[in-house]
Amino acid sequence: MIFSVVYMLARCLLGCLMVRGRREASKDAELLALRHENAVPSRQVGRVRYRPGDRLWLAALSRLILDQMLIVSEHHLRRVLTEYLPHYNDARPHRSLGQLTPAQADTHPPEPVNLAEFRIRRKQVLGGLTHEYHIAA
Repeated sequence: MIFSVVYMLARCLLGCLMVRGRREASKDAELLALRHENAVPSRQVGRVRYRPGDRLWLAALSRLILDQMLIVSEHHLRRVLTEYLPHYNDARPHRSLGQLTPAQADTHPPEPVNLAEFRIRRKQVLGGLTHEYHIAA
């Protein structure tokens, strides 16, 4: 974190020094190029039309990428585990426990419920990476 802040400050400082050292003509040329770069995206036509093969690749890649979470630091790992542990222990059924959660392991299985008679609410866990389902009150 500190390195990125130092890097950004050094980059801004060097950028300011470069601008002050340039002649007026080079500054005008750079401004003209930047205006052109900003005008080009506004001239693009329509939306992209994907072929079926392209859609297949995009769907496969999105499944691979979006079903995982990249842990970037120890703090991030602690936050993720703090959110996931209650889900793992209180809401996620375990096959070895007869589809009970660890919190229910010492109790008898609950009576079956006809879910067609109730509204079901979905709660996102880990930003939508997994979900918990509850009967709405």
